[in-house]
Amino acid sequence: AVLTLAGCAAIAVAGVLLATGTRTRRTGLLFTAASLCWAVTWTASWDASVGPIVSQYAQATFYLALAVGVLMYPAGRLEYRADRVWTVAACAVLWGCPTAIWFTSEPEWAAFRGESVWWPAPFKNLEVFRVVLPLSAGLYVALALSLALVLTMRLPRMGRMRRLLALPVTLAIGFVGISAAFTQKSVMAEAVPLDDLLRVYAIQGAVVVLVPLTLLASGLRVRIGELTVAGRMLRLTAPVSVERIRDALRDVLHDPSLELWFWAPMEQTYVDTAGHPVDLDPDGGPAEGPEGRWRRAVRSAAGDPLAVV
Repeated sequence: AVLTLAGCAAIAVAGVLLATGTRTRRTGLLFTAASLCWAVTWTASWDASVGPIVSQYAQATFYLALAVGVLMYPAGRLEYRADRVWTVAACAVLWGCPTAIWFTSEPEWAAFRGESVWWPAPFKNLEVFRVVLPLSAGLYVALALSLALVLTMRLPRMGRMRRLLALPVTLAIGFVGISAAFTQKSVMAEAVPLDDLLRVYAIQGAVVVLVPLTLLASGLRVRIGELTVAGRMLRLTAPVSVERIRDALRDVLHDPSLELWFWAPMEQTYVDTAGHPVDLDPDGGPAEGPEGRWRRAVRSAAGDPLAVV
């Protein structure tokens, strides 16, 4: 119970904090939902009424919400095709396997022996159930390994700052997913004792705390970095020049290819660091620059153009 409360609290706290950010809001909401699902997973311990069936779907939804939340971090959306394909596959596996298990079994075969257990299995067949169990276990392991692969494939496509954010979380969720798949595999057997199943839940709950703790540590590191940017900019730009400001931005944003153009009001055009005019309209040109680079127009409080980054 202590481990469950600690795990749910850690995930919920991370979820609430992430939900306050613009880009991390969806990850935060998914983490908050995951914390609730993990608490509901323990209805299996009732061994009565709808608890056992609800528990299986709660556990599946918990891991689905946690994994998709990490895939959406820090961009706030599923950016790559592999992310979306994995999400669809995860929905099919994580919800399909529990359905196949109760659809083909008696509750006693799946660790539940309470007299009032509600288990509306329309196709009870022990031989089929014995095929479903190892097949489900194999699919869980394959899903966890594919998640680790998808997360690893994303890293080279990210910018340096986003990679610094995503790398620790990638390692944490990869370890949690693979650990969960293999510990779950150990109880994917016929007539396993309920105590063994609950023991696996406890182990999974203890391990999964790594994810919210890693997210919180990663977010804290970014916030501390943001607080030091202003001081570093002041040191790096003294005495002030366009070139020094550009070089300072490159340093604090970890982007050596960053470019900066200032607005020259007399000439009504943007100029580069050498003072040469560049062909940009007053709005800063297109939002997307060459080779996938992004442009951001900076304006004064009155709305007049100042620069383009």
